[in-house]
Amino acid sequence: MNIATSPVNPARILDLEWGFAKSAALMAAIEVGVFDQVAKGTGTVEDVAEHCGISLRGATSVLQAMAALGLMVQENGHYCLSADAAQYLVSGLPGYLGDMHRIFSGMNAQLWPQLPKALRSGAPVMDLFTSDDASHWDAVFPFLEAVCAPIAKAIARYVTGLPISAPRFLDVGSGAGFYSCAVAASAPTAHITCVDQQDMRKKLLSALETTQNEGRLTLRLGDIFTQDWGQDHNVVLFSHLLHGFAPDDCARLIAKAEKALAPGGTLIIHEFVTDPVDPQTTPIPALFGLEMLMTSHGDAYPAAFYDHMLTASGFSATRTLEGPRGATKILLADRLSTSKTGDA
Repeated sequence: MNIATSPVNPARILDLEWGFAKSAALMAAIEVGVFDQVAKGTGTVEDVAEHCGISLRGATSVLQAMAALGLMVQENGHYCLSADAAQYLVSGLPGYLGDMHRIFSGMNAQLWPQLPKALRSGAPVMDLFTSDDASHWDAVFPFLEAVCAPIAKAIARYVTGLPISAPRFLDVGSGAGFYSCAVAASAPTAHITCVDQQDMRKKLLSALETTQNEGRLTLRLGDIFTQDWGQDHNVVLFSHLLHGFAPDDCARLIAKAEKALAPGGTLIIHEFVTDPVDPQTTPIPALFGLEMLMTSHGDAYPAAFYDHMLTASGFSATRTLEGPRGATKILLADRLSTSKTGDA
C-alpha cells in the first residue's frame, strides 16, 4: 500500500502542548468577568481593567489572548465578542457555559497534572464516584445543566411521545434533577422517581417542588446499588452514570434497570462513547476516558461495551436517539423479557 506523504512540521504538537494554557486563559477571563464587561458594549482595555478589577497590563494581555483564540475581535482599540462567545460566555443568558471555570479552578487544574501518577498505577488519584461526600459535585451541576439542557429536552420529548397516558420515569443518579425537571415539564401526567445519594435530597426537592406538590415525585435516596428502585417503570435513565464504574458494577446497574422496567420498557444511556476504530472522530470521549482513569474505576466505554452488557441482561441491542450534535450519545435499549431477572 502506497501512503502519500507530505512535509512534516511540529505545529499540531505545539498547539496541543499549549492546550492547557488556552483553557487556563479562557477560565481566568470568565472568572474575572471579561466577557460580561465586553458584552456591555464599551470594550476598551481601560474599561475592562476598571470594571473587572484587574490591572491595565492584565486587561491588555487577556483581551489580546481572547482575540487570538477567536473569541473576540479588536478594531480601533475596542473589543467585541465573537458570535459563539456572545451566546455561550455571557452570564445570565440561556446556554451559558462559563460555570466551567468553577470546575477548572476547583478540580481540573489540580487533577490533570496528576495524570502520570494515574497512568503508572492504573488507579484513581481522586475517586469521585464511590465517595460518601458529594460536595465536589456542587461546582459541576451548573455547568452540566447548561451543557445537558438540549439532551434533557430530547429525552423529555421521547418520554412525552410514548403511547402511555401516565408514563413512569426513573432517573438513576439524578443529581440536581434537571433531566427529571425537563420530563416533568413536558409530560404533566408522568410519575417521576429519583435515585441518588441522601445528600442530594435538598437539591432534588428544590428543583422538583412543583412535581412533589402534585404527588408525582418519589425520592429513593441512598446507595444506588442497594436502594430499591421500584418496579414497572416505562423509562429508566442513566445519564453520565456508568462511566464512573468498573464493568462489573455497570453490569449490576444494568441488571437492576432490567428488573425495574416494565416489559417493553426502555433504558436510556446518555454517555461519552468512544470509537476505537476511528478515535480521531471522537477525541473528547477519549480524553474523558483519561479523566475517568484519574477519578473513578470506570471509563468512557465504546458502543460495543454497552451492546454486550445490555444483550446479556435481557435487553435489545442499542439504537441511537436523535439529539443535539455534541460529544455524547443517547443510546436506547428495550427490555425484551417478560420475566424478572434475579436481584443485581
